[in-house]
Amino acid sequence: MRPTSNEVTLYSIPGCEMCRQAREYLLKHRVRFREVNVLVHPKEVLEFVSLCCPVFPIIVVGDKFLVGFSRAQLLRLLRVSRR
Repeated sequence: MRPTSNEVTLYSIPGCEMCRQAREYLLKHRVRFREVNVLVHPKEVLEFVSLCCPVFPIIVVGDKFLVGFSRAQLLRLLRVSRR
């Protein structure tokens, strides 16, 4: 599925601290997002894992993505997607 320009998807795995932090950040800032547990839906994340390293979370905003969690980088990515 191709994301829309403002669609946010969080690819996460259970027990991942950075995934938890990313989820909490998105919720705190009332960002609408879809979360995909990659252990339940592994096919949905294979494209990203093959492009980079298998590090989670992977946060997709439109046609851009962030590997790992950085508040500053995520904020910048969200701001760019809303232009």
